[in-house]
Amino acid sequence: MLIVAFVLQAVAIGMVLGGVVYVARHVVHDPAIATYSFVCFVAPAIVLTPMWSRLGSRLGKRRGFAVATTTMAVGLVALLAARTGEAVPLLAASGIVGIGYAGAQLFPLAMLPDLAAEDARRNGSNRIGMISGVWSGFELLGYALGPALLGLVLTLGGYRASTGDSTPQPDSAQWAIVLGVSLVPAALCLVSLIPLSKYRLDDRLRAAADSAAR
Repeated sequence: MLIVAFVLQAVAIGMVLGGVVYVARHVVHDPAIATYSFVCFVAPAIVLTPMWSRLGSRLGKRRGFAVATTTMAVGLVALLAARTGEAVPLLAASGIVGIGYAGAQLFPLAMLPDLAAEDARRNGSNRIGMISGVWSGFELLGYALGPALLGLVLTLGGYRASTGDSTPQPDSAQWAIVLGVSLVPAALCLVSLIPLSKYRLDDRLRAAADSAAR
């Protein structure tokens, strides 16, 4: 369940990272904005990771992951404002996505050792290497599928590919670009909450810790 949730989010982030350049070039009409958007996305992920860690200590890892995912989805929906062609809404929304992304990276990686420990308890052998390898493989799959799905959305929107100067895009293509970095990945993030809600190990571990504390 945890891998399914994480892969869905990896697809979403792959779409956003691949699509920001298109938004900057064809919607905002300033290619340099893509760089600023990446900065707004990455900076909160670096600065606010300790905040997510503290929140996880209070709520638990699964609930913290859900809060981070919801925050990221809110930021993705806010990216719809980029359709106005203004840079400020794009940058502000990128910052919100980055805030959520920080937690969405922290919590699943913190939950992975719990999975490995539970697997070792059940099977009597430490398979953390195998588990980490499977995790990394699915993560890469998600990031690879993201640009592919974005390409499909752009094709449906009538995007005009060009190898030379920037080709003027029809209104439908501009909408496809914006939807490909906003509502579509936001929907994937929200759908990922379904398998995440079925992940029970964190609740069992917290219950065991509370019982031991008493």
